[in-house]
Amino acid sequence: MPYTGSNIETDVLDILNRNDASSVAIATLAVKSAHSKLQGMRDWDAQKKTYRRLANVNYRFAVPSDLKSPRELFLVSGTDLTSDLVPALPATSPVNDAPYYRRSSMEQVLAQRAIVTAITGNSSTPQSILTRTKFFTVENGFVELVPKINDASNQLALTYYAILDYVSGTSDWFTDKCFEYLTLEALIFMVAMLGEIDDRVTTWKQLLAAALNKAEGFDISLDIGGDALVMRG
Repeated sequence: MPYTGSNIETDVLDILNRNDASSVAIATLAVKSAHSKLQGMRDWDAQKKTYRRLANVNYRFAVPSDLKSPRELFLVSGTDLTSDLVPALPATSPVNDAPYYRRSSMEQVLAQRAIVTAITGNSSTPQSILTRTKFFTVENGFVELVPKINDASNQLALTYYAILDYVSGTSDWFTDKCFEYLTLEALIFMVAMLGEIDDRVTTWKQLLAAALNKAEGFDISLDIGGDALVMRG
């Protein structure tokens, strides 16, 4: 059965032998804090998500509210936002000739916009511009891109790493696979919040590193995939 945040909160309270209302509230905060801290340590496979919208954006569109860091931005043919996520293949439509946007800096995006404007006079974008290298960046809550695109017949797909919300009564990859780390981190946090001295904290900190390595091992195995290696005798 998947391990939930509530299971971890209960474990923390049991280990500290606490059940008063204040401790229950602190336990929830402690596990939530550990859950957030772990997500911020690296980009985890479990955080991968996709945001899709019609490509009528001109130069920018707002990022998803749970965005942590972007991965790829590319064009997908058609308006069905639930279809298979396949980058647009080269076709007769200019929008499909170069589906991928290259992640860059805001300075590069602005410089490229200036070049495009100088060539086109900010009029309709010709084929020679559409087939240039496309750039994007994330700045002040927006995905900024160049060249501009205003195409309601196709869509943009942004793949990214998200910050997952902590909901104590439910499970996610972190509560289920990384419960050891979350429990230890929450215990250390909670003892500090309660203003107590617990001799076990030193041991918990030592165990924390091993628990983090274990969590990272689970994550790496998701990226590698395939069957386990077998040594032949």
